[in-house]
Amino acid sequence: MSVYDKIWKQKKPKGYYKTSISGQVMKLFRQIKAERVLDIGAGDGTNLIYLAKKGFQSYGLEISKEGIKKARKKAKQENCIVQVLEADMFHPLHYKTEFFDAVYSYQTMNHGRHGQILKLLKEIHRILKPGGIFSIKVVQRKSFKPKKLQKDIYYEKSREKTYKFLEENTYVPMQGEEKGLVHYYFTREQLKREVSQIGFKFLNLKEAGHHIIENFKKK
Repeated sequence: MSVYDKIWKQKKPKGYYKTSISGQVMKLFRQIKAERVLDIGAGDGTNLIYLAKKGFQSYGLEISKEGIKKARKKAKQENCIVQVLEADMFHPLHYKTEFFDAVYSYQTMNHGRHGQILKLLKEIHRILKPGGIFSIKVVQRKSFKPKKLQKDIYYEKSREKTYKFLEENTYVPMQGEEKGLVHYYFTREQLKREVSQIGFKFLNLKEAGHHIIENFKKK
């Protein structure tokens, strides 16, 4: 069973595995009159159902069978139509070019190596319509302060975990629920620069605890 399946199989996953869509982001969706919206890393479908109830065509991409099972079950109970695809986000996305009005990915895209993330950003740009909104939330680098214990092994005091260093800004927890799950840490300036270079216009950002939320519009 994958790390994600273990997380979503729990009756009540820890709160930080879920993150809601802010009013600010919903306002951006409304401003462009978005219809089709994609959640990359949809988890148990909480946001998918929320958007469906707000009148959006709600699509989700999720790698966990357990998460998808919960999303579909809850959507049926809530009498909502959502479309959830089981797929790895770091593979080419199975959607037509310029298919979506908005795409968001919260606390998901940082679970890959830098090269994988850049390829995914290009895919998001491809599937978004011109003028479409892209909203991303990731853990930011300044919240992660590892101390080197020995070669390639670090300890992070605030999280009380030991990590293995893979490459620049890339670590893997060696214990806990996310053991073995890659974590990449962006700075806010780097995220803004790299997303903008792909063909997005930066709109705004917000710091949220250990995370940063940055919003963009496709040029």
